[in-house]
Amino acid sequence: MSAGMVRACSFLGVLLLVGCSPPEQRQALARREMVLAQLTEAAVRSVPKAVVLVIGNPFAQQAGADPELLAVEEASVRGVERGMGPSGARLLGVVQPALREEARRDPTLVPIPPGATTPLSFLTEKGAWDRIRAAKPEANLWISLVGVPADLAETRFWQDADGPRLALFLPDLRLLGGREGVRTALESGRLVALVLGRPGAPPESEPMLANHREEFERRYILVTRDTWTSVVEAWPQLFP
Repeated sequence: MSAGMVRACSFLGVLLLVGCSPPEQRQALARREMVLAQLTEAAVRSVPKAVVLVIGNPFAQQAGADPELLAVEEASVRGVERGMGPSGARLLGVVQPALREEARRDPTLVPIPPGATTPLSFLTEKGAWDRIRAAKPEANLWISLVGVPADLAETRFWQDADGPRLALFLPDLRLLGGREGVRTALESGRLVALVLGRPGAPPESEPMLANHREEFERRYILVTRDTWTSVVEAWPQLFP
C-alpha cells in the first residue's frame, strides 16, 4: 500500500482489517454483509421493482487500494444482493462518485468540518452525484455505503421528486438536515431506510450471534418511515 493510501485510510476511518487474525477478518466481513442485507431488505420493500445502484467508496478503486478495503466493499455488495432476495429487485451495479483532485492526491488536504462522521461526503467533486444520476437514470434505488454528498440540498437528483430513493449506511444526519430533514425525507419517500449505530452496542471483538437478526438488533438501529417515531422516542440523542 502506498504512503498516500495509508494516510487516506487512516484519515477516512475506513474499516480495515490490518493486523486482525483470519477469524476476526471473517467476522468483520460477515458483519458488514449482514448489516447491508438488513438495510437492503427494508429498502426494496419500499421500492417496487427496484433497480438498485450501490454507491461505493472511490478509494476502493484507486491504484494501490488495500486488499482489505476491497474486501469490505465486496462484502457490502454481497449483503445487498442477499437482501434483495426474491423481491424482484435488480442490481444494476456499483459506482463510485468522483473524488476532488486534491482528495485524489492526499485527502488530508481537504478541510473537513469538526464532528463529520462521513468524510467522503466532503471529498467528492461538486456535481459527482448528479453525474451518476445522468449515467444511470434507470436506477430508482441507491444504496450508499458512503453517506451523502456535503452539498446534498443543492443536487438535482435530490431536488427532483422523481429522483432515486436512498438507503443509507451510517450517514451523517446533519447533511440530511438533522432531525427535521430526516423526518421529512422519510415521509416523502425520498429516504426509504437508514442504519445507525446502536448506543451501548457490544465491542466489535465480541463474536457474532448465530441469529443474524438478533445480531443486527443488538448493534444497529434500522430507521424507516414506520419505525421513525419509536426510534426518536427511544434514542433522541441520535438526531441533532
